[in-house]
Amino acid sequence: MSCHGGGSLIDRVTPAPPFDAYRKGLLDSGLDRRVLGRTWLAAAEDALASAPRVELPIEEVVHASPSAPRGFGWRFEVRRGQRLMIDVRREGMGALAFVDVFQPQLVEGDTGFREALAHDEGIEGPAMLAVEIDADGDRVVRVMPELLGGGRYTISIRTGPSLEFPVEERDSESVGSFFGAPRDRGRRKHHGVDIFAPKGQPAVACADGFVTRAGTDDLGGNVIWLRDSARRLTYYYAHLDEHIATTGQRVRAGDVVGLVGKTGNARTTPPHLHFGIYGGGPIDPFPFLARPEDPAPVTAALSPIGAPARIRGKRANIRAGATTDSAILDALDRHAAVRVLGARERWYRIALYDGREGYVHGSLLEQLDEGVEALRLAADAPLRTEPDPNAPIFTSLNAGEALTVWARHGDHVLVSGAERSERGWLKRPEPT
Repeated sequence: MSCHGGGSLIDRVTPAPPFDAYRKGLLDSGLDRRVLGRTWLAAAEDALASAPRVELPIEEVVHASPSAPRGFGWRFEVRRGQRLMIDVRREGMGALAFVDVFQPQLVEGDTGFREALAHDEGIEGPAMLAVEIDADGDRVVRVMPELLGGGRYTISIRTGPSLEFPVEERDSESVGSFFGAPRDRGRRKHHGVDIFAPKGQPAVACADGFVTRAGTDDLGGNVIWLRDSARRLTYYYAHLDEHIATTGQRVRAGDVVGLVGKTGNARTTPPHLHFGIYGGGPIDPFPFLARPEDPAPVTAALSPIGAPARIRGKRANIRAGATTDSAILDALDRHAAVRVLGARERWYRIALYDGREGYVHGSLLEQLDEGVEALRLAADAPLRTEPDPNAPIFTSLNAGEALTVWARHGDHVLVSGAERSERGWLKRPEPT
């Protein structure tokens, strides 16, 4: 993994991330002047601009066709101190893919993106990309197969802690009082988290650093201040039963610095460690410590992914996300045609034939295993690659030919003939 900062989405300093180097190669070779190259470049930008909003953690299986360039994006909210982790697994080997993490511009009205915060080296097999989050806000992950590449990918995106947990044999489930909670009848706020553990439980360094002070005061009792120069943060350990580390000592993450107690103003409470983080003011420690959650597995059948399909119910809502709470983008009638791009939990990510994308529940989708009606042509007619009167014609149908209808889109039907293995789109003839 590499990290870069500053600059714009288009103009970056060298050394260029793998995606940018690849993109420059396409431009230098003139492929941006060809339909396939222009389509690939546009798909990469569209994957950022149209990335659906999700709540982490998620796992999604997606399919990219080598003949139809497409990128995949996910937009989500993160907190300072989290470690964002992206796992990408591809079935088989050979096709390159680029994985990048972007931060949307913070300027109001600007729909662009900052330079990739982190990127892979161009994966051909399993890859793991991780980046620490330095500010609250949205991020976008993009997975973009190379030109004429593709295949099926399983993408897992989740968050985890960026620091080692400061109490041995405990995790974030032991936090019993949170940042911002009222103290002294509302006269002040809690500037840390309280981690409850037995008296004498080792408190450990959450990161590499040096102890700037190991001392005692009335509020915190026995306290330790640990400076993390790499992150420019200071960690505060309070109510210790006793110090182990001393002022000026350098420690490594996991080294014991003290023992949990109830000194200072915690004498009437159960033993606990008050843990605070400071960097230009108090910072909520919980995102730095919260244990990772596993994403819900994909339970929808994978066989429809990468293939055309149709709506099976009388009417199906197409939603902006894979939940029944997500906004409804459209509603499709029975046998309406869609392309299946991926699957998340029990939902399918689909593309409509007008270019929009959304999610439909798996129970409302079916594969094209059987025709929906028979049709006989009264006159010769062109068979097109898309349900569009301007789409390329790849063959012609003869008057009197018997056809099977597989799906519908507007005034077009997806058909095949008794002696034709390929399917194509036909403007539905007027009834005779």
